[in-house]
Amino acid sequence: REDGQPLTLSTTLNRAVMVWWRGWGIGVPLVSFVVRIIAFGKLVSEGKTTWDRDLQLRVIHQPVGVVRALIAIFLLLFLFGASMGTLTEQALRHS
Repeated sequence: REDGQPLTLSTTLNRAVMVWWRGWGIGVPLVSFVVRIIAFGKLVSEGKTTWDRDLQLRVIHQPVGVVRALIAIFLLLFLFGASMGTLTEQALRHS
């Protein structure tokens, strides 16, 4: 929050719903693409997303460190490998 206090559960849930609606267009493919462009434009021009502005929230972040980046890359590669293994197993069963 802009006053520095931690978020309440209701504010957190409200923000999640607003991100889902305004930032992801509830997952509808074309709508999602458009709302993400709009949200990014607002973030770049105003320095805030509309949901953080409306909820009077201040987002604090730091640059991603090397260790964190390596962990993220490892996890992505692991998940990709696991999904490819599952797809290969399914293809072999059906052939």
